[in-house]
Amino acid sequence: MANKTVYLRSTGAETVAYKDQVTEGLWHIPPKATEVKPPKFTDKQTCKFIDEKWVVTDIPETEVEPEFEPIPAITQLRNQRNSKLAQTDWWCCSDQTPSQKQLDYRKALRDLPGTASPELDSDGHLTGVDWPEKPKEAE
Repeated sequence: MANKTVYLRSTGAETVAYKDQVTEGLWHIPPKATEVKPPKFTDKQTCKFIDEKWVVTDIPETEVEPEFEPIPAITQLRNQRNSKLAQTDWWCCSDQTPSQKQLDYRKALRDLPGTASPELDSDGHLTGVDWPEKPKEAE
């Protein structure tokens, strides 16, 4: 089957038109395509077929957004504190008797948002927090 190159009107990209097997000189051109070859354009431009002619326009440069927004220091503090509390929840189960050091540790963790001055370093990591020392489970 014979074919020829045609161009998408929305981008100028190449696509294929197929020759009709019955009617001489008839080509089946895909919808929204044209036989008119687009002009050369760069990757910083767009090309569209409008009103029977190609229109090349520059793509406006946009400011690059940061890949991520750092999590606020107080939120990071609470997340880490909650994780440390969760790791010691078993100390307070009904079949356990926590030591005073364990109870003091958990209280110090719960008090942290009010007693710390959390900040973020240039990489977005939490600083300015003096974490209480975790007592041994056997104490």
